[in-house]
Amino acid sequence: MEDRMEQRYLPEKPILPLASGMVYMGKDLSLNRKVILYAVDSQDDAFTKAYTEMLGEASQFTDRSFIHILDMGFNHSSNRLVAVLKPCNGTLLYEVIAGGMLSFQEKLTIVYKLALGMQKALEEGIVGFSISADNIWIDPEGHPVIMNYWEQGQAAQRGTKGLVGLLLQLIAGKSTGPVVTMDDPAAQEALRQIPGEQRDVLVSLIRQVAAEDVPLKLFIAQLARIVIVRGTREPVRVQEPEAVRRPVSAMTKSAPSFSEEPVQPRKQAAPPPPPEPDEEDEEEEDEPRRFTVGGMMKRLLLIGGAVVVIGVCSVLILMGLFEVLRPDKGYVPSAPATETSPPVADAKPTPSATPVPDKPKETPKPDNGAATDQGPTQVPNLIGMTQAEADKAARAAGLRYDFFLEPNEMEQGKVFKQDLQPNATAERGSRITFWISKGQ
Repeated sequence: MEDRMEQRYLPEKPILPLASGMVYMGKDLSLNRKVILYAVDSQDDAFTKAYTEMLGEASQFTDRSFIHILDMGFNHSSNRLVAVLKPCNGTLLYEVIAGGMLSFQEKLTIVYKLALGMQKALEEGIVGFSISADNIWIDPEGHPVIMNYWEQGQAAQRGTKGLVGLLLQLIAGKSTGPVVTMDDPAAQEALRQIPGEQRDVLVSLIRQVAAEDVPLKLFIAQLARIVIVRGTREPVRVQEPEAVRRPVSAMTKSAPSFSEEPVQPRKQAAPPPPPEPDEEDEEEEDEPRRFTVGGMMKRLLLIGGAVVVIGVCSVLILMGLFEVLRPDKGYVPSAPATETSPPVADAKPTPSATPVPDKPKETPKPDNGAATDQGPTQVPNLIGMTQAEADKAARAAGLRYDFFLEPNEMEQGKVFKQDLQPNATAERGSRITFWISKGQ
């Protein structure tokens, strides 16, 4: 048991130094898969116990915006606690910022999706984690994913204040360094390049978060106003001399938008082409059409399906009655009683012709042939594994198992819940139950 982490997980490449540890890209030798190894130096036994409990609670939460915890344990050779994370096959956000390839709309979308993920975590009681560029991955589809959500982050990097700080960091294009504020020259210059309508709403939201603790739902609603603004074209502005350029905060107090600033004459310029409709706008425009045509088709299909189901049930009921009434099934129609026939006290009742419903079929419980040797063993963490992987892990631990298929947000075919609890001690030959996701 003491050598389990060393024998199963191999650190291959350090990817991010921590204040008291290191994040590695590694390999699960048992299941031959890539993993992220989040290793933290252990201070003492009390720290180890408390940190393990935090990881255990966080491992029960699954969402696309958070890297899933696959396993955890103590590495004796390095004196480190190790959280084994499922890799998102992406890039750390601070490296993406350094590349300088994000558009303003992409920067807004990253923060907006993070806020939506934080709202889901808040509903599960997971709060206070760091919203810093070195704690966020960007997956191949451009979706932000938080790596460490079991530890508390710094005050300026948590909640809506952390989201605003990250947004300013994205806008200013700074991959590292202290928290960026509105007074930062790079942030000021970047804000001047934002179209007027979006800039006004954005600056107002940044001020509001700086002045008070804005609830996450309100922040999401305000940020959505900026994200959905489409087709706003920034007017051509006369370059202001450095001596008279005003900070963005002052401009938004005196002027509602860039439209009041001096512009170059554009009489001879060809009219700009109309902005291409965005995919989200097209979906909004198609909504009425889907309501009239698609909705009607769905109603017709539902009605037709109900009629078919009722018809099939009726046929099955009739077939069951005919089967019961067959003479060879033991049904003897009772003869009408006559007045001269005395009642027989010890007559046996005629067998009921009511069919007995079949017992529900149970999902066969696989006998995995696990060793039944007596003695303690540690319960493996099956969450996130496929059925085959869970089978192999349970066998290796000397446990028998049951499994069930249920709908869940977890990826289809992956374990999302188990009983016995991970890392608990159990007798060999004990039975562990786990649940596999059928998808939504």
